[in-house]
Amino acid sequence: MNYLADWSPFKTNSYPNDGLKLYSETGKMLNAIFVRVADGKTWHIAFHLKPETSTDAIKPDMVKLLSMLASLGLVKNPVVRERVGKKPWI
Repeated sequence: MNYLADWSPFKTNSYPNDGLKLYSETGKMLNAIFVRVADGKTWHIAFHLKPETSTDAIKPDMVKLLSMLASLGLVKNPVVRERVGKKPWI
């Protein structure tokens, strides 16, 4: 948790949209996007991280969690993306 950016206006963000317009002037965004089966709406959960934070462990775990939720029929179309600053999502 010490890699969450202290200087950020938020540490996590969840909202009913894909969150793809989110960016950080000085950090990194890690964004999980999914469709909630209950209401059919696209949601995201985004984490604002320090730019030097490695997502090598976090990102696969997020994918695994969303895959498990999809297998239970709670979400569909899960995807996890990240970006530094305003660079393209990867």
